[in-house]
Amino acid sequence: MKRIQNKIKSGFVIVTVVVSASGVWAQDSITFIPSWKVGDSHNYIFSRLRQDYTNDTLYSSSTFDYTVSLTATRSQPEESELTLIYKGKSKDYKVLKKTPDKFVLANALEYLTIKLYGFSSLKVVYTIDARGTFLGIKNKNELRNYISSVLTAAKHDQQVTPDFAGVLEQLKPTLLSDDYVEYSFLPEIQFYHLLYSKSWKPGNQQNEIEVPNPVTGEGLPGILTAEVKKVAVKKPAPRKELPIYEIVMQQKLDQARLMKAMQETAHQTGIENNGTPPIDFNAVYRYTVKDHLIKKASYIKTVVSAESKSVEEFLIRPVIPGAK
Repeated sequence: MKRIQNKIKSGFVIVTVVVSASGVWAQDSITFIPSWKVGDSHNYIFSRLRQDYTNDTLYSSSTFDYTVSLTATRSQPEESELTLIYKGKSKDYKVLKKTPDKFVLANALEYLTIKLYGFSSLKVVYTIDARGTFLGIKNKNELRNYISSVLTAAKHDQQVTPDFAGVLEQLKPTLLSDDYVEYSFLPEIQFYHLLYSKSWKPGNQQNEIEVPNPVTGEGLPGILTAEVKKVAVKKPAPRKELPIYEIVMQQKLDQARLMKAMQETAHQTGIENNGTPPIDFNAVYRYTVKDHLIKKASYIKTVVSAESKSVEEFLIRPVIPGAK
């Protein structure tokens, strides 16, 4: 088994992340094992797009762009601490049509998305284990205080009607919970690290995993199906150059378990539940990898319920020194 050392210079996720890594190739397979030194730093551009639909009509669209730096602030054999700093680059939000007032919960979540991700700067400190698996966020209280400040500001926002404010108040315990801060607020952190600590081979793989409840962030059983394929190139690659691979992962939730969790959430938050409509949750992770370098990574999450549909897309693009 030939061991090839290389640093990943490009960018969830999600996933999650531009990291320094070594890769092991054997029999056309690859395993990434991150290796960090204190002070190691990487930069990339991160975009977040959200679109909300009602009855297949696009009502609103929001786009947030950030420049992101990822730095190792502590490195030990079993655990490394990484600091991720977002800098808001630009923000674009458009209300294409007025969303029907009856969709109070959908409107509240849309409002929160706009306010939560419209920051100019945000720091996230988290840890990974020796194999690159995401362990947890360390500065939860700091992030929780940020979310709390957004909810407090909403009380004084003239756009927020009494019904609207009531829903936000009912959701407050959930939005300030560890699960929401850890899994729902910044899902790209897990996305970055899904690529690591696993062995990939061309073909299809299927694994049972926990997928966050799209409302509360609590873990729910799900299936992760991965397809790994070699990307065709027009010209024969030099012998020493490794091929380009595309890794596509798709998550599906057990709908019965999701429905049960949503009903329990409605009960816990005190939101009136007049019969929770069926919910379809689907997430697709896509990575392009060459020579152990992540060339591009994207994550698309779609949640459909009754007349409402929301689509979120995250895109990571590396900042490579010297590149134009």
